[in-house]
Amino acid sequence: MEDIWISLMVGVGLGGGYTGVGLWGVRRAWHWSMSRFVRWVIGGMLVRMIGALVVLAVCIKVLALHTAALVGGFGGVFVLGLVLEIWSWHRTALQQTHG
Repeated sequence: MEDIWISLMVGVGLGGGYTGVGLWGVRRAWHWSMSRFVRWVIGGMLVRMIGALVVLAVCIKVLALHTAALVGGFGGVFVLGLVLEIWSWHRTALQQTHG
């Protein structure tokens, strides 16, 4: 039972890191031109997703963590992180548009 909790917390930590890197990247690129911003954000999403898949695979195969708990923890924070990223983009755009 303890391995399930450890796996869940590792998944939550990985999801939090994924979200943190995404928010950092968007904040960094917000004042750039639109084409550069879109390239940075889309490229960053691709790199983050590949990195997350590699890290999850290593955790499952090498560290032998519980698969469902690891992916469940990561997936839950991943979805909440996407909501947070979109909310952050929207809030920043509204502030720039309406002063």
